[in-house]
Amino acid sequence: MVDAAAWVAGRDSGLVGRHDRRKRDRVGRFRHRAGRGGDRQGGFFGLPDLGYILHPEHWGLGLASEAVGAAVAQVFTTREVDDLTADVDPANQASTRLLEKLGFVRTGFAEKTWNIGGEWKDSLFYGLTRQAWIARLEGSSARP
Repeated sequence: MVDAAAWVAGRDSGLVGRHDRRKRDRVGRFRHRAGRGGDRQGGFFGLPDLGYILHPEHWGLGLASEAVGAAVAQVFTTREVDDLTADVDPANQASTRLLEKLGFVRTGFAEKTWNIGGEWKDSLFYGLTRQAWIARLEGSSARP
């Protein structure tokens, strides 16, 4: 597996786009091509909003965890951003687990925020502060 942190660091300028909420893709997540890899997409549509999409064939392999963790670390170490946010479909339990594993905390809920294929979807909102990210890193390095 490619080292995600090194890959993200080398593509930093491609991971952060200009913030324009009109360009949200109605697949239900922010989309940003972090490469020319089709459905392997992720990064930051516009800081502080985090988004990622992974083709179902690649689910359950730890790829999203590695890539999103590396992207978050890259932003907090290279940008003057103190908070990151994410918007997740409540039915997407894998994404909520991923965000919580990375230290994101639930900050809110809204009904009918996305119309996907004619069906309205709700949103769970998550946030992560730079301080929480640093505390998480310091806590993991203190373990034997």
